Amino acid sequence: MVLINLGPVRVYGEVEFGFALLKITLIVVLLLVGLVITAGGGPTHESIGFRYWRDPGPFRQLALSEGQTIGGSWGKFLAVWSTLINAAFAYGNIQVVAIAGCETKNPRVAIPKAVNKTFSRVVLFYISSVFMIGLLLPSTEPLLLGGDGTAAQSPFVIAMHRARIRVLPDIVNAVVLSSAFSSGVSCIFIASRSLIGLAEDGNAPVIFSRTNRLGNPWVAVMCSSAFGALGYLSVTEKSMKVLLWLINLSAVAGLVSWIILCIGYLRFYAAIKAQGYTRDDLPYRAPFQPFTAWFALVMVILITFFSGLRVFLAGQFSVADFLSNYVNIFVFLGLYITWKLYTRDRQIYRPATKVDLSEFEAIRQEREQNLTTLPTRTTTRSSRRQRLFICLC
Repeated sequence: MVLINLGPVRVYGEVEFGFALLKITLIVVLLLVGLVITAGGGPTHESIGFRYWRDPGPFRQLALSEGQTIGGSWGKFLAVWSTLINAAFAYGNIQVVAIAGCETKNPRVAIPKAVNKTFSRVVLFYISSVFMIGLLLPSTEPLLLGGDGTAAQSPFVIAMHRARIRVLPDIVNAVVLSSAFSSGVSCIFIASRSLIGLAEDGNAPVIFSRTNRLGNPWVAVMCSSAFGALGYLSVTEKSMKVLLWLINLSAVAGLVSWIILCIGYLRFYAAIKAQGYTRDDLPYRAPFQPFTAWFALVMVILITFFSGLRVFLAGQFSVADFLSNYVNIFVFLGLYITWKLYTRDRQIYRPATKVDLSEFEAIRQEREQNLTTLPTRTTTRSSRRQRLFICLC
């Protein structure tokens, strides 16, 4: 993973392009196999249909410590809400398309093209997979919470074992392992590029802006990859709990960053309107704005502040669980206040009429000169890298 990030960026693009195709193929195959199993086409010829939606039902009560649960509709609602933090973690790094755009040829074309396909990819690969899992397994399946943290806990692998399908589960395990490798490569890429961006803006030590002869920020890559050693915390059961705390920390940190992005976009939207510009000058325009940004902001804030809902229930408080869910909020507020004090800036936010939109004129000129026209289709590596961003979204 480190060597890929230290090599030419086109190598990273080609590797991730291959992994993306592999993952897409796997998901399509799993959906088809799941459909066959539910229809009774497996070796057992057992038709499942919507059986598990009726008994034991799609929702469980919120499970507490010592076998206690919160029953009724309230317990089911709390159980669903408690899973949102894990869902947010699964959606993490979706911004890799935009971050990689700084090293993409003609990003004003490649990035919007990739982002426009995000919705269809989410529906196909996330929503459809969750729907199929709900058909294949009952909500009381014990193996979903068992195992040893390997791909054997995959709902699709469990379903194939229940249907007595052989060989295919091993193939799924191998592809899942390659997906984990791909995720590690992408995480190092995102972290290193974010770190060099901070260094170049003067917000991080200048040493992180050092690059090798290929233009890769090798210091930032090495620093980012060092945190991968934390993965060994999953080796033992006791240290696994620490790893789960770190996962919560990462998920909440991602939610906080999404809050910042939503606020930043809303201020950007207000500045465009206040200064007489139009969104037609932008290479990409998200639909239903600013309503979707407001909706995302409210939902992410609710998920963030109630991510540790369990610790506020009677007899469930834990200092470690509380900190793993909320320490990032205090860290962000502390950093924000410290920066305001350091720069002696008393403005909470800049008025929309004073936001710097000087780049708009350059964007408008580029648009007029047709600099964002789609390039001629070729078979070069650059064109394949552009296809990568469409697949990765």
